[in-house]
Amino acid sequence: MDWNERYRAGDAPWDKGRAHPLLSAERLLPEDHAGRILLPGCGRGWDVDEWARQCPRAEIIGVDLSAIALGDAAARFAGRPGIRFITGDFLDPAAMAAAVGPVDVIWEHTCFCAIPPGRRPDYAATAGRLLRPGGLLAGVFFLDLDDGGSGPPWNCPEEELRRWFGADFEVEAPRPIKTTYEGREGEERLVRMIRR
Repeated sequence: MDWNERYRAGDAPWDKGRAHPLLSAERLLPEDHAGRILLPGCGRGWDVDEWARQCPRAEIIGVDLSAIALGDAAARFAGRPGIRFITGDFLDPAAMAAAVGPVDVIWEHTCFCAIPPGRRPDYAATAGRLLRPGGLLAGVFFLDLDDGGSGPPWNCPEEELRRWFGADFEVEAPRPIKTTYEGREGEERLVRMIRR
């Protein structure tokens, strides 16, 4: 997938022009959280904006393959402290460790579902390498999506999610997401995983 071309062509249906509604509907971290929050596949940074609002003392790091999307994000956030963007491949654990370093939280939204299912172990490996022990990986996952065998987005049954992440993470029971974008009702689950 050429993500830059998709953004250039205006063919980015995952880009809703605002943060995931779950983030404004409920608080996932305390307001005084001062750690490092990483958003893989952050696109134009809509969720970055909401995390910066909710946790003003945190360092927010957005990563994406698309330089076009990150250019748009960086322009919107110019001059705002505590926010940075990295063009890079989250599925490369060594490169991410060098570029990002250890983090306290990873927020997942439309990255995991967009990668080919065969690359899911790479995602889990990067998350396990970057998150400090006790760190939180939380996010929006499609566990019951009828993807018709093609994607993105691709479905990921809960048992598969546990297979990829279970070695390094304590995976909590997924819960339905009530506040989401129109058209995604009933498709998403909030999953929280704690790094062992």
